[in-house]
Amino acid sequence: MTESTVPAQLVVPELLQGPWSSLVILTFGAELGFFENRLLSQLSQVPLRVILADGEQLGAKLAEAAATGQRWKRANRTYVAGPIRHQRSAHAKVIMLTAEQEGLLVVGSGNLGHDGYASSGELWSIFRYHDERPGHLPEFVAARSLIDGMARRDLLDPPVVELLGDVWGTAPWMPAKGAVDTLVQHNLARPLIEQLADRVTWPVHELVAYAPFHDPECAALAELIAKFSPAKVTALVSKGTSVDPEHLNSVLSRAGAASTEAITVEGHATTYIHAKWVHLLGQDREVLLSGSANLSRSALLQTAETGNIEVGLIRESAKGGFASIYEHLVRTPVADVGELGLRIQPSTKKEIVQPGHPILWWSRLDGKALTLVFDRVVHEPHAGLELSVTTGGVGLEHAAIQFDGTSVKLQLTAQSAAMVTEGGAVEVHFGGDEDTASHAWPYQLAQLRGRLERADRRENLARIGRLPDKEAELIELLHELEQSLIIDAATAWRVVKPTVPPPETDGEGASISWDDLDWDRVRRDPRYTGSLPRSHGTAPTDIQLILAAISGRLGELGVFPPTLDSDDDESDLAREGGTESADKAEENEDDMEDEVTRQTLSISTKGRMALNRFIRRYALATRDDRFIEEMGPLVAATNAAIFSNLLEQLAEMDHADAHRIVEAQLSLWELLWGSPTGRGGVLDTAAEDEKAEIAARLSEAGVQAAAMRAMVWIYDQDLDEALSSAIRDQLRHLIVDHTFGLDEQLLQALDPQGSRTPTMLAVLAKIARTSSQREREECILSPLKVSRFAATWEVADVRRSRAGRITNLETDVLVVREHVFALNSDKVRAALGRLAVARRLAGLDHSYLRIRFAGNGRDVGIWDEGGDEWKLLIQIGDEQIEGLALDPPWPDWLFVLDELQDWADARRPTRVVA
Repeated sequence: MTESTVPAQLVVPELLQGPWSSLVILTFGAELGFFENRLLSQLSQVPLRVILADGEQLGAKLAEAAATGQRWKRANRTYVAGPIRHQRSAHAKVIMLTAEQEGLLVVGSGNLGHDGYASSGELWSIFRYHDERPGHLPEFVAARSLIDGMARRDLLDPPVVELLGDVWGTAPWMPAKGAVDTLVQHNLARPLIEQLADRVTWPVHELVAYAPFHDPECAALAELIAKFSPAKVTALVSKGTSVDPEHLNSVLSRAGAASTEAITVEGHATTYIHAKWVHLLGQDREVLLSGSANLSRSALLQTAETGNIEVGLIRESAKGGFASIYEHLVRTPVADVGELGLRIQPSTKKEIVQPGHPILWWSRLDGKALTLVFDRVVHEPHAGLELSVTTGGVGLEHAAIQFDGTSVKLQLTAQSAAMVTEGGAVEVHFGGDEDTASHAWPYQLAQLRGRLERADRRENLARIGRLPDKEAELIELLHELEQSLIIDAATAWRVVKPTVPPPETDGEGASISWDDLDWDRVRRDPRYTGSLPRSHGTAPTDIQLILAAISGRLGELGVFPPTLDSDDDESDLAREGGTESADKAEENEDDMEDEVTRQTLSISTKGRMALNRFIRRYALATRDDRFIEEMGPLVAATNAAIFSNLLEQLAEMDHADAHRIVEAQLSLWELLWGSPTGRGGVLDTAAEDEKAEIAARLSEAGVQAAAMRAMVWIYDQDLDEALSSAIRDQLRHLIVDHTFGLDEQLLQALDPQGSRTPTMLAVLAKIARTSSQREREECILSPLKVSRFAATWEVADVRRSRAGRITNLETDVLVVREHVFALNSDKVRAALGRLAVARRLAGLDHSYLRIRFAGNGRDVGIWDEGGDEWKLLIQIGDEQIEGLALDPPWPDWLFVLDELQDWADARRPTRVVA
């Protein structure tokens, strides 16, 4: 059985399983009772569920429900039941399920109902798409083009069109337009018969046709015979076929050879055969048209402009390729069709009679605003004409009413809005005349989109703002982050090749060839597109949810909407209020738990290793320039904002090794703000239109403030010399980096009261000033082109004149024993300046400095800040130079820290002692 072939015994509900994001059903008739009672429970995990049915058929069902008191409270509230307002019949039958990487498309003959979805009298074809198996993408694009085409022709209510944008958003792999070579065809632009003729370029030996409905003159069958000139025609009929026997015999008589056969389902003779097909057989090729089209003018011979809306499949095969459609049928030759008692069944389509009052077409509820849209302009009531709106037989009170052409907008009271929110129809009357009543089930887009938002949200992702204490939940969060983010080449591999494990190396990451990765495919994945700016009205992605949780802005995303009624009994993963309730329960547990104990909960070795590997993989990826280039600045910065929060909490809870956390912090800072070695940060490399978005995300996630807190935490860690030096150098870089922005505003936001800022700055100063003896000596001596081993330190007693008195000073003297080439006063003065910087960074007095150049004889340089006669004295050979200025090369970061420390000290709260 090929992928697009379906056994005749298919029961459609069995297909509707799996973690789909959206469902769209096109149907002529819609049995909402069957949908709610049979399908809705197994579709409870699907956030968006849209039924588009023929407007007249759906309207009749809803009118019957309103007349008999059926509320259908879920309609247009947890699923959409929208009309296709076509002048003829909207007859297409399609089922489409979509998810992030895959889709299921079912095209056939059955209407939404038990007979259509669970009967052996229908004919269906299935198409599947997966990013790894994209062969049937054109069929999905064709189905989408049919739906979009109806929207462009204004056949769908505007709220439905708006929601369809969210549906397509759940399938980023499905473009709006695509290849024309597709098995799925519709008749919006061309009749199906013309599209069928395009595929048949060879002589037709036999035409076999069946449909439960013919047009009264059998004109469609006659046109098939005329167009394809088959050598033989076989007309199939069943017990319930709607056909005029005389016209059928007349048309068949025009063929060279013709016969009629009666068909029944083997073992189920009473089954109504609702399938439809046109089968053209050649010498060695066959073409089959199946789908929704009956053998009628409006279905086969006309476009949707004057006929029905139909969808069909036109497939070609070698001889015998479609034998399976007859395998379950019993075919009996019929000598006289008239003896079967067949007749043309009367049309069920009612003649539209325009009433003398406006008819409510659709309505929409947005908060307390109820919009009513009518079939004509509604003038503001006067002369006693009064508009009243009820739901469930109870009148709705409103605070204001606005008339605008065909629409009327009511500002409902809170109580009335709550009644409409519960679901069911609203009914409109003009005056007291019951005959003017019309009704509609309000579209509640906030509720419908809320399902998508809550389904997109994984429970643990929303908790990243405050990591769970329990190890199992923490590891589950780790797993969800792995599924939501592209943090390295291994996660990119899983996007492109989800069924093939990435090549493992040392267990810390993957050795993956860049040629193995389809980066265009990666950039189409929701784990990538989720980092892009969110369009207005669309549901938040996993990544946007994570960022909102970190910044404490979940409520702004609409993640916690009102709860469902008790009568909504779907076993729904996306049940409104579910996570909020869980969060409240957790808060209650926390209230009963000792805070100190909660903060020191341990984690197993296995869990610790998993977290260590995760953050190490991220750290390695941030240093991979090719990976960062492919991801782009915005995605890279978004990941950094997420990991900044994660690393800070892991450090606080001691759930990962300090060395791993510090390495990842360092890599993250270098990625965002560059490094002292000259690597640019993403804010420097991003395009102008991205910089504002990146800066806003970093600010909302508090990344700069987290970096400041992390530095204070790092100061207490026992790190090796190399990592300590790297942290120090990076801090020096951050202090002066304009994109990082260490200033009074950041410090005030971090510490509004100002009590902790001086201590924080003091810690930063200690880290920044940290330097070893070797580093200080190399700093002083390298410009002189001598090694640090060519110099020694000696302690000497120095006599100096201060304030007219001679005093003795015991001080360190740097003795350079190797000859310094071309030594002059400028070199000596510069060396003294570097010595001043080195001693200050070491926390030593730098008011008196002396360097003796023993390798050059008696040459010496002296700086005495408190001397009476001079401050600077340089002896080169017999030449002695005295001066006043030393001008040490103080680093810029030191000036910044000094100024901030002065500001913080002045701002420190004054303690008042009683």
